[in-house]
Amino acid sequence: ARAFLSWLWQKVLNENGQTHTNIRQVSICYIESLLARGNFITFSLLTDYIKKMSVWINEYIKSHNKPEHAYCDVSAHAVFYSMCKAVFYVVAFKSRDLTSTQENLKFLENLGLGNMVTCNLNPLRACDARFVQRFADVMRDYEIVYCHSKINDNLRNNLPVIQTTKKFIKQLEVFYPFDAYVLLQSSEKIKPIYQEYQAANPALRSKEILNTENSNMENDEDDYMDDFGTPHPEDSVINPLMEQCSSPPNFMET
Repeated sequence: ARAFLSWLWQKVLNENGQTHTNIRQVSICYIESLLARGNFITFSLLTDYIKKMSVWINEYIKSHNKPEHAYCDVSAHAVFYSMCKAVFYVVAFKSRDLTSTQENLKFLENLGLGNMVTCNLNPLRACDARFVQRFADVMRDYEIVYCHSKINDNLRNNLPVIQTTKKFIKQLEVFYPFDAYVLLQSSEKIKPIYQEYQAANPALRSKEILNTENSNMENDEDDYMDDFGTPHPEDSVINPLMEQCSSPPNFMET
């Protein structure tokens, strides 16, 4: 998996300048789908690629966050929007793992997600509204960044898909190569390595933080590194959108 992800990442970076935009976008789709669905992906490998994508995104924003870019032009910034969608999707899908400890929450806080959400390029505008809502819920529940005001602004300014001499607004096309596996006979061979969605539970997280604060300071590090355990889906604040082996639209349904 590490070698495959590394090969894909080199395609995305396009250091030789010869990789077509479509190939770069497809490579990003493979990265995000593998990170989300491969249960053999280690946590360190997961966070490594989330960080790599986030660094790339924030560097891109630095050089393109100008007034003339204050609209969602998918055709001009296709790789950027694909990269943002990948980060949003993987963070939402892997939210249980990524919010299970204070250290992991700190990792999310240091990704610059707020910068991504509020930049002039407005990546939330390019993604499916239902999927964006799920990402926003995770960000709100863990107080990382508040996305709903931006979402509401986008809804109020929900322009038709049009092309003008100045800008082209459309929704980002999506592709999930590892979602979903629907071949019944061979699915038994895939299930052992296929990651089902497990929703995070902010209520349990709050309880853990409270217990940590009340514990002996010398044991704080061990306490907040403990996992949540396995809460029942009905106890989760976030709907269990990905609990079945299904295509991404089911991930976005309420």
